[in-house]
Amino acid sequence: MKNKNTKNQPSAGRLIGMIHRCAHVYFKHEFKDLPLGHAQIFTMHHLIHHDGISQKELTKYTKLDKGSITSQLHYLENNGYITRKQSKEDARVLNLFITEKTKEKSDKIQSIFKEWTGNLLKGFDEQEKEEALKSLIRIAENAENKIKVIKNEK
Repeated sequence: MKNKNTKNQPSAGRLIGMIHRCAHVYFKHEFKDLPLGHAQIFTMHHLIHHDGISQKELTKYTKLDKGSITSQLHYLENNGYITRKQSKEDARVLNLFITEKTKEKSDKIQSIFKEWTGNLLKGFDEQEKEEALKSLIRIAENAENKIKVIKNEK
């Protein structure tokens, strides 16, 4: 017999999708003054915190394919948000650096991301926040592991 309490409960996938769509709308609204797409904003946010990382490291972090990252970085570079410089240790490696233009916007970018996290965790006490983040990490790891299995089947 089915549990009546879970009958109308949405699936984890549906909830994650809903949160993702809400985040897209939120960031699009908050960054309406910047001529950047949401993926480029996320990339810039990461680069603000990891100035000088390699393009390969960024690709690994974002879980995007090399072509998507290259396209994003090309746009960001052409519009003065980043520079790409050859690594002194390995000439095959490109390191990514934010420009003054990005540094001028970094406080606003970080504030908007922090506000979104605050909105998501509104009403949670510290223990609940910690538990929620641990659960989300496990969910993300499970999703990544499944994708690895799928890719290995090809």
